Amino acid sequence: MASIKKRGKTWYVRFSKRVQEWDPKTQSMKSVLKQKSKGGFKNKAEAQQYGIKMEAASIDGVDVTKNPVLADYMQKWFETYKKSNCSPATSTKYNYEINLVRHYFGDLTIKDITRTKYQEFINFTAKKHAPVTVKKLNGSVRACVNSAIIDGLISADFTKQVQVHGNEDRELAVTYLNVDEIKRLTQTTINELDINTPSRHMILTAIFTGARLGEISGLQWSDIDFTNNIIDINKSWSWQRKKIGPTKNKSSIRKIKVNDFLLERLNDLKVNKCKFVFGNPAENNLPPTSATVNLSV
Repeated sequence: MASIKKRGKTWYVRFSKRVQEWDPKTQSMKSVLKQKSKGGFKNKAEAQQYGIKMEAASIDGVDVTKNPVLADYMQKWFETYKKSNCSPATSTKYNYEINLVRHYFGDLTIKDITRTKYQEFINFTAKKHAPVTVKKLNGSVRACVNSAIIDGLISADFTKQVQVHGNEDRELAVTYLNVDEIKRLTQTTINELDINTPSRHMILTAIFTGARLGEISGLQWSDIDFTNNIIDINKSWSWQRKKIGPTKNKSSIRKIKVNDFLLERLNDLKVNKCKFVFGNPAENNLPPTSATVNLSV
């Protein structure tokens, strides 16, 4: 219920509502009084209109007493629902997106963001980011906003039917090797294999398996079945964190059938006596960095 009072030359609105909430200490439901106040209205009519709006939103299931900053809510949403299932790279992406939201909207609360304001944010971001980056950003914000609707913070999706675009000049052109180029790369790599530079063995493994660099870096001898010619991809190595982590997603966990030639070349690396297949004794028995692998191509 909204109460309206005059304070000096302006009007003041206070919305009050009792709700039942679970108290984990007493293991029972308890009545809690929630209030939301706002002042500065020029006249009583403006205050009444705001009070009616709050009451209508409350009837629709919106918790009008809560109005978090969008960036803060997105950070909490990520940490609660996404972080535990994310790879380090995906977590970095989410944090970058949250920083974009915080930089643009600042302390603007979630109830104060309209579809127009959000479209302006997309337009601003699109000036300096590739279309795919803006598309992923919009997807993350949409998921966050949907969570806010479920939580009863807002009733309308301000990301709905927003036009997503980006700076085409920022789009990275992805090129792929043709068959002849792959053959030449394979032969060159084979000719330059050296157990003291396992990065070339990693390149050969990538050619024969199509596995990601982090997945290849994380391979240990227990992941290779020399009897059945199978490489088990079940983890990934992060050089930034210097630790083993999960693969990009659950579907990335797979067993890859390989030929005898690749396994024979990998078997040569056992003389290095490292836990990692591509461990380098000169690098504390750890796999080569991505920069080292790139230089070996």
